[in-house]
Amino acid sequence: MIALQVRDIVKSFDGAPLLREASLEIARSEIVCLLGPSGSGKTTLLRIIAGLEQPERGEIFFDGHALRGVPVHQRGIGMMFQDLALFPHQNVFENVAFGLRMHATRAPRDEIRARVAETLELVGLAGFAGRDVNNLSGGEQQRVALARALAPRPKLLMFDEPLGALDRILREQLVAELRAILKRIGMTALYVTHDQDEAFAIADRVAIIHAGRVAQIGTPEEIYRAPANAFVARFLGLTNLFPAHLRYDARAETQLGTFDATTPRPINNLMAMALIRPDRVRVGARGIAARVEECTFRGGKYRAVVVTENGARLTIEIERALTVGARVGLEIESVEIISA
Repeated sequence: MIALQVRDIVKSFDGAPLLREASLEIARSEIVCLLGPSGSGKTTLLRIIAGLEQPERGEIFFDGHALRGVPVHQRGIGMMFQDLALFPHQNVFENVAFGLRMHATRAPRDEIRARVAETLELVGLAGFAGRDVNNLSGGEQQRVALARALAPRPKLLMFDEPLGALDRILREQLVAELRAILKRIGMTALYVTHDQDEAFAIADRVAIIHAGRVAQIGTPEEIYRAPANAFVARFLGLTNLFPAHLRYDARAETQLGTFDATTPRPINNLMAMALIRPDRVRVGARGIAARVEECTFRGGKYRAVVVTENGARLTIEIERALTVGARVGLEIESVEIISA
């Protein structure tokens, strides 16, 4: 069942378009991640959904009801930001209870105490109610901020780069914990980040936003295995892209030669690009002549940049190190055809 529908949202700043008919749907209990570069409109779209900003055109529906004109505090939406915005003069209990006390139908004192205790236990902070938030670690402060967002039991929880200020090890730990918590309680969530690894780790589906529109949406595996166009591929780090011409025999002609090709979706031949995945290139004595420009060790494999005689640059993944400046031969197994 669809919980949130975002339809054709348009928003400009200083006369320049930021969101251009951005559309998105999120099912109940689904975690969707908005992934895109800085300035692509991710945060603005979140603020429009929350009611903090108004679109020039477009509509937002939650549980089938239009949100236009609905005040922020009546939308049933919680938000968690990168800066956390914890109250330094209040302890953990007071921070988590804040949203419950500010709610239009303020809960009784005993219910607030029970809800705070329940939520702190959910985020792994049982027994922390009396702690000073200034003395907590970065990860503990993140959990307090999450508990504060969860305590009012919102229908939708939105996150704007919530882990951006943390180091990578702690970020990887917390993103796994966050996904587990959201799934345990069946929370519908929209999560904004510019970090691909973070997005793929937390999301059921990822929506890649580019130039104010959703360029592609799908599961992390779907997007990685079949990027919709050259922008999506480059954003995912797949930079071996070359103009291509598709032949009648399903082979592709490129500046590197002619190769077997796969086409995940119909492609306009005039806009075709050949994607060569780094792990689909074999290095040997034969094949396309190239020179090694750099070679680094990453994640159990070596990643090398090579330049062919006609100036084409490719990134390849290999099992052994290559000497910078060495001459090698490249054998390309196959290419994928995507839109420019």
